Amino acid sequence: MMETLGVGRTTLREALRLLETRGMLTIRSGPGGGPVVRRPSPEDLGEPLALMLQFQNATLIDVMEARGLVEAAIARAAAENITPAQIEELSAINARIEEVGPGNEPEFAAANFNFHKLIAGGAGNVVLTLFLDAIQLIADGRMMGLSYTPEVRRVSAIDHQAIIEALAAGDPDAADLAMQRHMETPMAFWRREYPDLVARPIRWQGDSLGHLTTGRLGDLDPNSKSALTLGASRRVRKTSELVAEDLVQYIIREELAEGTKLQPEAEMADSLGIGRTTLREALRLLESRGLLTIRAGPGGGPIVRYPTPANLGEGLALNLQFESVTGSDLINARIALEGAVAQAAARVATTDDIAQLRRAHEDVFEVLDNESDFLELNRRFHEALTQCSGNGVLEMYVDALLTIGDGHALGATYDKSARLGVHAAHTRILNAVESRDPEAAEAAMRQHLREAENYWKHNSPQLLSQAISWSDH
Repeated sequence: MMETLGVGRTTLREALRLLETRGMLTIRSGPGGGPVVRRPSPEDLGEPLALMLQFQNATLIDVMEARGLVEAAIARAAAENITPAQIEELSAINARIEEVGPGNEPEFAAANFNFHKLIAGGAGNVVLTLFLDAIQLIADGRMMGLSYTPEVRRVSAIDHQAIIEALAAGDPDAADLAMQRHMETPMAFWRREYPDLVARPIRWQGDSLGHLTTGRLGDLDPNSKSALTLGASRRVRKTSELVAEDLVQYIIREELAEGTKLQPEAEMADSLGIGRTTLREALRLLESRGLLTIRAGPGGGPIVRYPTPANLGEGLALNLQFESVTGSDLINARIALEGAVAQAAARVATTDDIAQLRRAHEDVFEVLDNESDFLELNRRFHEALTQCSGNGVLEMYVDALLTIGDGHALGATYDKSARLGVHAAHTRILNAVESRDPEAAEAAMRQHLREAENYWKHNSPQLLSQAISWSDH
């Protein structure tokens, strides 16, 4: 491989380790081992998402609330795309849910999971289903072994029937509302029956997703009886992954600021009692997750930084490339998710949130004559709106999506007339949020992004048909 690519062994190893952290390779050791191709999965997106959530000090209920918003957006999309055969299958699954006895929790949980999975498939958008899959790896009652009461099951089956009827009628508004009401049932149950659980912060643990712990920020002992594992590890974990996890806990516990320089490699390896090769793997893993910058040369070494939506966006782009996702798929996902964001913002945004959104809106107006500045500040307006949603989980994913799927990232150009149109659309969205009108805010955002899609169709149609590429991000 080195000869074919014309690179040295060290460079090749770094490249292979990067692809391993991205879920594209499994590197087997021993005779007959080496790099083996695998396909990225939702777990490969869920892992960096869990790490970012830990730095946000997000809790399980934050993830559940995000899931509710995403599932409602998916139901809306499914109402426009689901097939009669899928409707029939949903009805069969719900009938089975109604038949499952109170002592058969695994069968109920599996059927309930399949019901939601089928709706996601009916939505016909990989970007939405990938996010839902990643969220479920972190916050899914089935994976945590939670038991639901017969009353919760009964209400769930009734809710499912309302969702099925809305989907069968092709009514997006009714499907959205029915799913929102349905997702309130498990959230209310969790809050009532598992109050300590839902208040615990999410914790990243190497390649074992969805680890929670109690205690102050940074007091994260993996052997503590208070820790709760939500997902089993996919494989035996490497020493380098355990070291990476310890370093994450150290950075958080000591509240190290961005730019803090860690020990030189030799000193760190000695203090940890591990070899330099193992330490380098751990540092490269954290670098790939956006937690470190490794500077070369004299005076260099590992420097602390915090993960950003761009780090999540890179992993997202890789998953989407394997699914042959196009710009059209991205804009449709944005319509669904940002519509939900606008709706949530109108309900929960604080006075300060709205003031920041207004400033972002005014900043766009100031640069209408400069296309480059306009494209950048246009994205900032959308980011400011996600902050108004009050849900850090949804905010991170939408911001990550913007890094690969807004007009600027895709290479769109806007003439002055189009820029004025965008600003006018932003005005409608801002006014609806300020007026505390969730339905108007959602409608204004969906209209705005549909107008953007139509503009691209007429002026840059290739943006909608071209496949997303990891190398571009």
